[in-house]
Amino acid sequence: MTQAGFIAITEILSGHADRLVTVLRIGESNDPFVSSRHLHFASFVLLPKIERIPERLVMETNYDGNLGEHLDELLRDGGDLLDRIYSNCKGYPLGSSHKEIKAYLVGHSVRPNAYYVALPGRSRDDISNAIQVYQTAREYLDSGESDLRLYDVSRDKAWADLVDYFKKCKCPQPSRSPVSQAQLKWQSRLNAALLLVLLLPLAILLLPILLLITRIYERCEAGTAETPSYPADPRVYEYLNRGRQNHMCTLATIKTSKFRKFMIRLSLRLTNLLARRVFIRGHLEAMTTIHCASWSIIDDDRHVLFLASFDGSWSSYIDDFSDPPHLNAVWGNTKRFPRTRFLLWEGARHIQKFQAHVVEEFQPTYFFHRPYENHSVDSLLRCVEVRDNLARSLE
Repeated sequence: MTQAGFIAITEILSGHADRLVTVLRIGESNDPFVSSRHLHFASFVLLPKIERIPERLVMETNYDGNLGEHLDELLRDGGDLLDRIYSNCKGYPLGSSHKEIKAYLVGHSVRPNAYYVALPGRSRDDISNAIQVYQTAREYLDSGESDLRLYDVSRDKAWADLVDYFKKCKCPQPSRSPVSQAQLKWQSRLNAALLLVLLLPLAILLLPILLLITRIYERCEAGTAETPSYPADPRVYEYLNRGRQNHMCTLATIKTSKFRKFMIRLSLRLTNLLARRVFIRGHLEAMTTIHCASWSIIDDDRHVLFLASFDGSWSSYIDDFSDPPHLNAVWGNTKRFPRTRFLLWEGARHIQKFQAHVVEEFQPTYFFHRPYENHSVDSLLRCVEVRDNLARSLE
């Protein structure tokens, strides 16, 4: 089943922002979506007032299936909370039917320019089954029921013993997933080869020209003072690190020239292509901590909204994010980003300036639904690998 992302941005009623923050905090402490079967992640973030653009609420979800069924599930499990949240937003049809509320949310939706999922093709049920099977296997191997801890046995003997246990036990049985890591590995390599054949000639011809033009812009912009588009949120440090999994939201201002707007769209199109076709095995470039991420150009090409759910602290995440050059190319086209050289070099490599810039643009997440809180991306990959192998052995 395909994982998809949904983003809705709605205007907050004047003077209701603080009230909305309170509603979101209380809602997170009594998360109504814990029983949702098709929801992977969900978050609510407030965007600041920027010039004539009022304060706004961002709802982001990562889900299985089609959008209509997803919104039905949200309204069924958390309709009361959504009413309390969106009653603080302009135009919300409070007290209306689910059909009208769904139309409201879809009418305020934003389509990401680039979208990444660490475990594509794996549903919430599929991942939950993998976690249950993996935990059952560990408990068996660590218990007195197995003699494998007492003897120096081969890997094949240990595996055979584990398979025999699952044949007999009344425990969660491994379900066969529609995809496997081996399949994704070969699909990723095939896609990478096809893209290389298709895009390399074009890159050889156009990339040097685009980078040279970018360098001219970099030199012309070097003496230009850029003031922040909005004040930094004073609550930022309270929400940077919230546990084993965290949420990142930044709102960057795109540079005003038409060339810069063209380059950021081009960079995001390439990022989206690679994220959906090549980086499908649990890592985005060298980064293995991101569960899902999206980049959306909003406000008539004035801003780029970045949303991500990731493992570990924000500082280690930022360190990882400073390496991939094509991701550096995205934010190199935004204001106040550390100075780049031919777009792909330097920039985020100035790590202290980059961290300070992220803090400047960071928007606190007041509601974060994270059902895999105790499982990193690497942990989930281990779970599905063991479960998939067990499912094949039991057939």
